[in-house]
Amino acid sequence: MNKFRKNQIIALGMATLTVVGIFGYNHFSVQKAVKPTKIVMTAKEIPGHTRITKDMVTVRTIPGDAIPPNAIRDVEDVVGKYTVDGFGVPANSYLFKGKVLPKEEMADAAVLNLKEGEVAFPLLVDIETSSGNSIVPGTYVDLYFMKKVEEQKTLIDKRQEKVIFGGLFQHVRVTAAKDQDTYDVFHEENQNANNDRKRITRLYTFAVTPEQYQYLERAKKLGEIIPLATGVSNEDDIAHIKEKYNFSVVSNQRAVLDYIEKNSVNPIPNEVKQKLNPED
Repeated sequence: MNKFRKNQIIALGMATLTVVGIFGYNHFSVQKAVKPTKIVMTAKEIPGHTRITKDMVTVRTIPGDAIPPNAIRDVEDVVGKYTVDGFGVPANSYLFKGKVLPKEEMADAAVLNLKEGEVAFPLLVDIETSSGNSIVPGTYVDLYFMKKVEEQKTLIDKRQEKVIFGGLFQHVRVTAAKDQDTYDVFHEENQNANNDRKRITRLYTFAVTPEQYQYLERAKKLGEIIPLATGVSNEDDIAHIKEKYNFSVVSNQRAVLDYIEKNSVNPIPNEVKQKLNPED
């Protein structure tokens, strides 16, 4: 009886192992065939030109063969980036490479990089005024103004050419650098897309206050605005430089701003001048 009982237990154990083995094999085979893969998908509808936040996406596991090859798989590759213009994404959908871009690669990166209370000021430059194409977005420049003027020298109506030169504004942040085709000059992909020729900056965009913009746009029509590279790249450097010397005095800022206002049909509003308040 004991021997029979023992054989029963052994037979039951063998049967159990067989069933477990078959189940495990089938499960492994199915998993191998299905290739379950984690993929980031939209949790809600995301309009075009929208910054993607964590609550907008979710991670799901689906058969790998069902995932398009250009679908983005890692959630870290989409959060904080933007959907491109004209590409809204429905809920429960994939996000695709080339349709989700970092802020600096967006066509309006210069505007997206603006902080609260700032406006974009565009300025055409050449190889000289771009300091040999060395001023890059994220750094700071000082903006200067230069204008050639003619003055009557004698009663015989001979004229003498003179120049007015001085500072406009200090520590202005560069938000974008575009070439003649409006490509980002310092983006690696754009550099390589031009037969290894380095792209040359033709247009800078600066972040300025609305008050500064009042003077800058007039100055651009009256003469030449020159961005001066300073090597300053962070707020600590700016604070140190401000302590070291008085920009408004050293650059003769007051004379330049007065010249711009004097040669404008409509005067600069007093509120604007009070906010800027350059020292005499």
